[in-house]
Amino acid sequence: MNWKIFLLIVLSLSMTIGYPYSIIIHQNLFFGLLILIYCIVQILFAIKNLYAMRSIDIGDASPSVCILVIGYRENPSYWVQCLRSIIGSRYENITALHAFIDGDQPEDQYMRTLFEDTILEHASVSYPTRIHMRAHAGKRHAMEAGFRHVLENYPENEYIIIMDSDTVVRPDAVQKLIECMHADPRNGCATGNLRIFNKTTWLARIIDARYSYAFMIERGAMSAMGVMNCCSGPFSIYRQAVLDQKLLDEFVNQNYCGRAVGPGDDRHLTLLVLGRGHFSRQTPLAIIETETPDTMHRYFQQQLRWMRSFYREQIWQIRAIPHQSVYLMIITLYELFFPIFIIMSLFPIFQIRDRTLFFMRLLIAIGILLVRTLILLCFTRFRPESLWNLFVFPMYFIYLLPLKLYAMLSVGAQGWITSARNQYPRSIMDLFRSDIFFIYASIFLWNGMLAYLLFLMFHDTAIKT
Repeated sequence: MNWKIFLLIVLSLSMTIGYPYSIIIHQNLFFGLLILIYCIVQILFAIKNLYAMRSIDIGDASPSVCILVIGYRENPSYWVQCLRSIIGSRYENITALHAFIDGDQPEDQYMRTLFEDTILEHASVSYPTRIHMRAHAGKRHAMEAGFRHVLENYPENEYIIIMDSDTVVRPDAVQKLIECMHADPRNGCATGNLRIFNKTTWLARIIDARYSYAFMIERGAMSAMGVMNCCSGPFSIYRQAVLDQKLLDEFVNQNYCGRAVGPGDDRHLTLLVLGRGHFSRQTPLAIIETETPDTMHRYFQQQLRWMRSFYREQIWQIRAIPHQSVYLMIITLYELFFPIFIIMSLFPIFQIRDRTLFFMRLLIAIGILLVRTLILLCFTRFRPESLWNLFVFPMYFIYLLPLKLYAMLSVGAQGWITSARNQYPRSIMDLFRSDIFFIYASIFLWNGMLAYLLFLMFHDTAIKT
């Protein structure tokens, strides 16, 4: 057994036994210090990554890149914005632009029309462009078809950028992403810095702040060690030589408990690359924007899909640990146990009625939130929108923790995975059979439990009053 896997098992067992015991005896300061140390190390690694990306110099190198755009019944205005932003890229050595549309029905044909009209508007496009309409089979199959098309038709090409059809790239984003990849021959894949363009609601602004912290700090820290574990679907790059037939077969034929897996394509492909010993990077300099859910209904649906994918992919992340830095093992432990520890510390069997300790923990949580927001402000050069990060922890605590619980219990489910924006239950029975019912039920039960625990803690005071 690899020593990193052995250490992972030992630490997991120690935390599984030690944390509940530390809560019962009210002595969990040690685990709090471990999380604090992890956060400090994360920030230092993120700073290292930022300076490393700014210092990259690939000289006169101009490696070739083919751009693939994957879409499914996209908002027409988003689709046109995406295409125009690619055409406006300053990078000169683009081999080709191919769009793979996951649908070939009459209601999908508008995407072909808009593609052709947008290309015609820009006569200066010097590289080949083509749109491929395929029978609806899911994004993963469209990605695989795109990769195989490039491998077959452009064998001398060096890199492949893959994008979503609602992604808007800044003029220098392609250049910066390629510089990140080309700086180290060990790099197998990389991703950019994702932001939001439809920041018209409070929810979208909070998500934008969350993305900023996730990409610039959390994924930046992973990137510094070459173990960034999810190249984001909206905008990522892969070394073409890494995407061989065997890897693509593993990618498209992934199954979980005997069932084919649809969502989680970006994380799974990244982990397959890491599992072969290649590095995965993130550059905060390649800035792109994408659409985000602007209603709680769509946001919950998206988060549940991502959470299930996260838990399904842990087996592949663990398999990649022997081939990568020990930091990947540390990330795995933190990502798996942190939400469980929070849930466990509030569960009635472990709950304490010490109001002093309660307020102390609350103040620590608020302090950490303030420090994280200050760090984010520094990374974004005091962009005012970063202050919306103050609402990330309340959102996480009230809504996302119960969703994580439900995601763990329903990790094998494949429903509600489409990216179309108009999918809702059509009847009461559909509602009760769908994830939507269980999403809201889990949130209601979770917050009901929190209210009950607060009542237990303060009801003595209320009676005296």
